[in-house]
Amino acid sequence: MGRLENFIPIIDPFTSQDGDDLNVVKFNGTKALIVGPEAIAFLKQINGHLSLREIFLFLNEKKLFFRIEKCLEVLRQIANAGLMRNSEDFFAVIHGAPAGRVHKPNTQELSPSYFSHERLVGLIQKTTLFLKCDRSVAEKILKHSRFKHVPENSRIIKEGSKSKDFYVLLAGEVGVYRQDECLATMGPLSVFGESAAIFDKVRNADVITLESSWVLCVDASKIIDTQDSEAFDSFKGLKSRLILNQTLSANPLFKKLPNDVMQFFISKCRIEKYGREQIVIEQGETSGDFYFILKGSVSVIKDGMPVTSLAEGNHFGEVAAMLNEPRTASVICETGCTFIVLNQKSLLEVLSSHFRLAIDIEKTALERKNSQSNLLEIFEDDESPVGMEPLPADDDSSSVVSLDDLSNSNIAIDGDFFEASQTNFELELVDFSTFDSKEDAS
Repeated sequence: MGRLENFIPIIDPFTSQDGDDLNVVKFNGTKALIVGPEAIAFLKQINGHLSLREIFLFLNEKKLFFRIEKCLEVLRQIANAGLMRNSEDFFAVIHGAPAGRVHKPNTQELSPSYFSHERLVGLIQKTTLFLKCDRSVAEKILKHSRFKHVPENSRIIKEGSKSKDFYVLLAGEVGVYRQDECLATMGPLSVFGESAAIFDKVRNADVITLESSWVLCVDASKIIDTQDSEAFDSFKGLKSRLILNQTLSANPLFKKLPNDVMQFFISKCRIEKYGREQIVIEQGETSGDFYFILKGSVSVIKDGMPVTSLAEGNHFGEVAAMLNEPRTASVICETGCTFIVLNQKSLLEVLSSHFRLAIDIEKTALERKNSQSNLLEIFEDDESPVGMEPLPADDDSSSVVSLDDLSNSNIAIDGDFFEASQTNFELELVDFSTFDSKEDAS
């Protein structure tokens, strides 16, 4: 399905008249639109070549702070006014229309010599699960892998079976099926079967090739100790990475994220541990780190008075990170705690890769900043489906994205975790057209 983050808007020429709080944007000297100052910097970067994700990353790099929700609302107004030249594509991608296919080679013409050792190392390092991993990790995976060509309409994984193998799709396409229903399709650089292989579960779906495909079959038992109780200490280990993946996937804030965005999030964060009564952040400081609680609980203190407690699965620090403002409260550990931490730059990079998550956290930041009764109010869970929806024209409180709001529930591993990864081709794309099939032939 198309992702709005990858959409390239093309709008009519405009001029802007700056004001203190509002700006007038005039298109073709006739139609005008009143927007907030944060939208001007966004509109000036639209040139018909940059995707929305690339524009927001550029603005983040320049430390120009803005609300993605507001910028998307301005874009919707421009499209509704007929001032966007590809407005039909814009509304199509909002409603989940396909956004085209990534270039890939004719798999019928590939041969084993195409997949040289160096190429395989590079491909592994570009998968969602092993994104930019150390070369030593990729070499270890290759050492305990079997390289296979799988004809079209062949079953790679059988639902209900058990195995220590998981798979890296190097070229081709596969479908994920449960009871004859196609749940997803996956292209090159996808990883699948890893959860069941590492956590000794039965397979929860069939995986069948939709065309001639080339895969690495990896023996998980040879690259990690599946009986080890490894949790978050050796964070960069494969098992820890998967534990984090499942832990976050079970949380309402992250549970609908595509796996590539989840792995991008994990690759950007660090793990920090604090002792009981240790101060995590202090009111008034200007650091912009964002914290997600993996273990333990914290107290939130504002002006010397306790406000609330937050436990596993909750997060804090988004007001300073998203709004670039001083800390609105202090946070102190009630117990020993383990946190996932992202610095401000990394958080904004992740949020530029998935607008639904960005708008969730933006909304949390604003409500926590403005709340008088409970500084860190957590929203009730909303089971509305995730997807882009058009906004009412004059509803300032509405959102471009259907939100999965946060809850106070503790983290729980999803027992029916869906183990299919799909590649966001805007994040890490291997362009097969640049490879000479004759080079590095062995």
